[in-house]
This record gives sequence, C-alpha cells and structure tokens, in this order.
Amino acid sequence: MKNIQRRLTLLLLVSLVNLIASPFLPAAPLTAPDGPTEFIRRINLTTNDLVYSSTTGKIYASLPSAAGSGGNSIAAIDPTTGLITSTTFIGSEPNKLALSDDGHSLYVSLEGAFAIRRFDALTNTPGLQFSVGQDSFFGRYAISDLEVAPANPGTVAIARQIGLSPPEAGVAPVVKVE
Repeated sequence: MKNIQRRLTLLLLVSLVNLIASPFLPAAPLTAPDGPTEFIRRINLTTNDLVYSSTTGKIYASLPSAAGSGGNSIAAIDPTTGLITSTTFIGSEPNKLALSDDGHSLYVSLEGAFAIRRFDALTNTPGLQFSVGQDSFFGRYAISDLEVAPANPGTVAIARQIGLSPPEAGVAPVVKVE
C-alpha cells in the first residue's frame, strides 16, 4: 500500500510541476514529444520519499534496497520527461528526505545505519554521514522525521524514535553540518 501511495504522490507531483511550468514555457506543437504536458506520466519506481528542488528542477527520490540494482540510492528525476537522470549510491536503506531552501543540500535518513547523510543535489555527491545517537537502555535511535533550518543549509533538526509505544524519543540537539 505504501508503494502505491508513493507512486500516486510521484504522479501527482509530476502532474503539478507540469501544470505550474506550462504557462511559463513557450508553446510547443501538439506533436512535440519533449515539451511539457498536462497529463500524468507514470514512473514505475519503488521509493521511500520524494522532494522537489526548484533550484535543479528535479524530483529526488530515496530508493530502498527493494528497488533492485539501483537501490540504496538517491535518484534524480526530470519531471518534464519522467526520466531518471542519475542515481547515486547513498547508503543502507535511505528513507526520509529533507531539502534545504537553497536547493543545494539534501539530507537523507539511512535506516540501515541509524544515521543521516548529506547529499549535494547540484553535483550528485554524497557527503558527511553522522549518527543520531542512542538510548542507554533501548539502543540506537531511528529517525521519524528531519527538517533543514530555513536559510541555514548546514543545520538540520531530527525527530528521533525508539521501537516502543509511544515511539517518540524527542528531537535530537540541532545538528550543525559544515
């Protein structure tokens, strides 16, 4: 069910980007296959999370190991064509994504490593990886959410969790990554 929701989200996002971009782009003949369209492009891709960067004009997707040979990667997708323009190995079981407001720094949670890794969206280069700590009794924290500070691409807030009910383990101290 999650994969169906992710695919639907990707389809809706691609459609939305095309609808927003259409009025600002020159009109193309109806027969031109490269121009923006107002229909939904289906991309058969198993993802955990998606973000759109207006800086690069790409949708970024975290691809789990279940995605096959391209898994454990970040995929860059061109929303106007629906093509995957690149995939970059990022680490074990990438999940949540958070993009800085400058569109340059993308943070990804790595469920297999209980860590966060920075990714340069302009150069498709993995960067610094760091742990989110551990509880003295329950062990390593998982990541339930993350967000980049506005106007500060080197600062990220992380909501941690443990495998109990309730799972919340608080917000990690703000991490400055430079």
